[in-house]
Amino acid sequence: MAKPKKTELRVVINPKIDRITKAIALLTDQNVSELVESALEDHLFRVYKDVIDKHSLDQID
Repeated sequence: MAKPKKTELRVVINPKIDRITKAIALLTDQNVSELVESALEDHLFRVYKDVIDKHSLDQID
């Protein structure tokens, strides 16, 4: 089965968060994209669960 195609998302972040993100990725043997995707998904589904459920956003392909 082929991996789903990824899209590019560019963001501007605080330099301290950038350094911490890169350090954690290195220390946990992940690339930055994997780490950020996982962290963003966790945050969105935890903090915005009501919005996601109300608008069925988890059904978006």
